[in-house]
Amino acid sequence: NSCLLRAWIVLALRCFRVASGGHVCRQSKKSPEKMAAERVFAALNRIAHDDVIGIKVRELKKLFAAVPPALLADELFAAVPPALLADEVCEVLECAGLSTEDESFVDFAVLCNFVLDEFIGNKLRGVSVEYMRQRLMEEMEAANHAYSAKVYEIEPTVIRPKGARTKCPEDGRFGAAYVNSIFGKDSAGLASFMLSYTWGYAVGDIVDTLAAFCQSKRFEQKRTYIWICCLCINQHRVKEAQALGQTVPFESFERAFGERVSGTGHIIAMMSPWNDPAYISRIWCDFEMYTAVHVVKSQVTIVMPPGEAEKLREELLSGRGLSEVWRVLANLDVEKAEASIPEDKKSILEMIESGPGFHVFNTKTAEHLQAWILQACEGELLTSLQAGGLEHETAACLCTEVGGLLKKIGCFDRASHIFSEGLRLRNLSDALQTKAGAILLTDIGNLKEIQGDPDGALELYSQAHEIFKSTDTFESPEAATLLRYQGKAKGDRGDLPGKLELYLEARRILESTGTLDTIDGASLLSSLGAARRQAGDFDAALEAYEQAKRIQEGLGTMKTPEGATLLSNMGVVKLRQKKRKGALMCFKEAQHIREKTGTLETPAGATLLTNIGDVLESMNDIEGHIEMYERAMKIREATGTLETVAGAILLSSIGRRTFNRGDTTEGLALLEQAVSIREKTQSLDTDAGAKLIKKVADAHMELGDSCRAVGLYEKAFEIRRASNALATDAGVSLLSQLSKARSHQQDIAGALQAVAIVQQMLEAKDVAETIEAAKALVILGDLEEQRGNAPRALDAWKQAQEVRKNIGKLDCAISAETFKKMVAACMVIGELQAAKEFEEAAEEISKKLAEKAQSKTPTGNLSSSLTVDRTLSAAEG
Repeated sequence: NSCLLRAWIVLALRCFRVASGGHVCRQSKKSPEKMAAERVFAALNRIAHDDVIGIKVRELKKLFAAVPPALLADELFAAVPPALLADEVCEVLECAGLSTEDESFVDFAVLCNFVLDEFIGNKLRGVSVEYMRQRLMEEMEAANHAYSAKVYEIEPTVIRPKGARTKCPEDGRFGAAYVNSIFGKDSAGLASFMLSYTWGYAVGDIVDTLAAFCQSKRFEQKRTYIWICCLCINQHRVKEAQALGQTVPFESFERAFGERVSGTGHIIAMMSPWNDPAYISRIWCDFEMYTAVHVVKSQVTIVMPPGEAEKLREELLSGRGLSEVWRVLANLDVEKAEASIPEDKKSILEMIESGPGFHVFNTKTAEHLQAWILQACEGELLTSLQAGGLEHETAACLCTEVGGLLKKIGCFDRASHIFSEGLRLRNLSDALQTKAGAILLTDIGNLKEIQGDPDGALELYSQAHEIFKSTDTFESPEAATLLRYQGKAKGDRGDLPGKLELYLEARRILESTGTLDTIDGASLLSSLGAARRQAGDFDAALEAYEQAKRIQEGLGTMKTPEGATLLSNMGVVKLRQKKRKGALMCFKEAQHIREKTGTLETPAGATLLTNIGDVLESMNDIEGHIEMYERAMKIREATGTLETVAGAILLSSIGRRTFNRGDTTEGLALLEQAVSIREKTQSLDTDAGAKLIKKVADAHMELGDSCRAVGLYEKAFEIRRASNALATDAGVSLLSQLSKARSHQQDIAGALQAVAIVQQMLEAKDVAETIEAAKALVILGDLEEQRGNAPRALDAWKQAQEVRKNIGKLDCAISAETFKKMVAACMVIGELQAAKEFEEAAEEISKKLAEKAQSKTPTGNLSSSLTVDRTLSAAEG
């Protein structure tokens, strides 16, 4: 048997040589000779692993020099040459990394694996996870390296020595890559994944991470091959170049890494630690991410060492977790990445900047990181709940935190499921009537409110309120958060005084507990500022916003969703103050934050986009504001939040724009849908509801249905009168439109009555010289003209023009039209000289307007009746 086995070795090696065409490197095509060789080596391999065979190199060379004639007669080996030279035998052994010393024993396990391995030298050859987990760790231990040794520490002592005595299949020189120095299917094969990582990671962490990845995907570790640069790039050649003072050109690395990214089709990006990933700080990691996402568009999976998920859960339980999550996502910045060669950094940054741009790149990277965070939180929690491995209290607290995270990023169904699990656990352990139980009920109530169930939200808020009271924990930051949510609910139903009262009570609690200078305190101040703005007190609103901003900046949390909400609220005030550019800057900064933190595709993100659409519309950017409204609509539909107050505001904006574009039927339908939603959410009898009804009435006036318009104006009038909101600019505008509609109905007395109310309100407010006062006087003149009283009409129009002149608003189209009306009145009463003067004034204004129009390229044209009477909404926490 020994003789026969040795003959098989000779014949198999000769067949291998024939099959390879005289070269050691494998060919992909399997010839009959090679198939014969594989059959022989398959048998030999089984025996070799049982330590049956032992043969020295000297004996092997002799066997190659002479072949037993009896075996040559076997047709299986018909193509075998009669002899093989000794140096050719040595070449085969060298390529397998085996000794060629005559007295050395041949390791047939290695030799067999080498001969049967099809992918030696392949650019996509990777190391199996099983090999790294077993053999690599053993080699590290043998070299006196700890489990925590970094990649750069084991490179000179483990990685490079592995292939030092092996001939490289690419250039035929001694010194091969680690991956080309190990053979057999259990050790190496064609990689399906490329690991993107840094050499500063601990090798043990890398191996554990890859093993956990296989386990999560149910992959067999022996057959999961990873292309990892430290093991798959020939480090011998890199060091040789460095010794000669040469640097590998950027283009060479770009080509090498690019081929691996596209070849594997799946990047495993390892980031660690979770709250400060070193990955993003290394420019070549950024390049790999860029290539995967923006060039090849391959799949990307973020992974971390198993211990990082546990650290994240600990942060969540401590109450600091959500803030840390937002900080990590917001701080991802490719421009701050480092490289050992400055030219590499410059080249990669230029590539990214000219491609997707830094912000888009950072945002995409943050999306992948967020996906890992969600899996680490939600996936692990659900697994633990199913296995029953957590105490009820710990699990319930985690449910509150994880549910809160899911709620923040708009995953409402998943958040609801997690919250329900937390509620079930608290009921099981009779722990709902506790402070933690009240916090959970508060969060569930807020989720219901976001999803358009105000009644369900109020019921849960009430339960939480009672629990805080009964457990003597009402004087706490968590109870203040409940009051903030309850205040917003009151505001949505038009109870602005009640809203302010609850906000101020919440502020008192935070001040008394010394927690106003926290993220919750800043959120409350942001909401308080929004309430002040809704009450028309812009100075108080800005004061609250500035205080909130100082707190956020002090905490370093401006780049969080809460910071984005604050910026959005500040933008609304600026827009109300006609500071459009300042408003747009606030909104855009908020948008960048929401993109980085993955919270743009949420109801709060939809509100922000609606606000951006409003400011772009006011700047006549038609395409821009339509795009923003459409994006907001898609988010509302995707998150199931169209049937909410914020959804009604969006429909109102889109409906007005659609109507103004000429699609009156669709525009009116959208406006009436918004009215229907406000009725369902009990928010129609509010200031915002009255504005919406006025918009619908304006549309009917435009369509010539003054009868329907009068009824709607009167309804809006009653809402404002009931809520003491008539003495406002919006109230004056409403009464002016009501007067016009009544005059169309020939109800001159009713129209005059409306104008009289307007004038009384303006006099009471001591604002007789405002644009609204001028409008009221113009309407009064129109009514007097309609009654046939030209002198009184002329007198009213003169007063209107005087007001416009005093406030610097005389040079406008409406003013020119008023002068033309005055010309006609003068002609009726015979004041020809005055008529000539008014006609010249009208012509002068028209000329100025024409010159101004020529200096600009008009991008849109708003309807005269559906003017900018916006209801802006800011996300209030």
